[in-house]
Amino acid sequence: IVERIASSELPTGRGLNQEANLKRPRDTRRGSHFGTVTSVISLFSPIISLMKIIEDDPKNDAARTDVGCILYAMEDFEFAFLLHLMHLILGISYELSQALQRKYQDLLNAIGLVNVVKSRLQEVKDSDFDELLQETNLFANKYDIDIPNMED
Repeated sequence: IVERIASSELPTGRGLNQEANLKRPRDTRRGSHFGTVTSVISLFSPIISLMKIIEDDPKNDAARTDVGCILYAMEDFEFAFLLHLMHLILGISYELSQALQRKYQDLLNAIGLVNVVKSRLQEVKDSDFDELLQETNLFANKYDIDIPNMED
């Protein structure tokens, strides 16, 4: 089950069997963070399923307790919202991050990318919040996560 989750084939629209997987701890560049968040969103159901199997396994009480706490947090609306917010922010800054990691960087290009990212983040702040909330609500409904009353 772990191998199936760690490297499951999911359709991505780019080829027939594109592979989606969780990143390794040593992958610390921002691009890998974006990939990790994307993978957690796309592999959410198998991750939750695996955690429930571990939680129900009576052989290792310490792991059961830890997994139970993680599972509780992951099935909360706040986690779903923050997951989608991070996906949005890292997606916006991905190209800038990739450009800044290049060995030889054109400074004018980098400044232009910083301005584009600042502009896009301001746009999200000003007008795209409802879209983010709607996307999070769809995700929460799909995985039976309780959605709080936003009027409260």
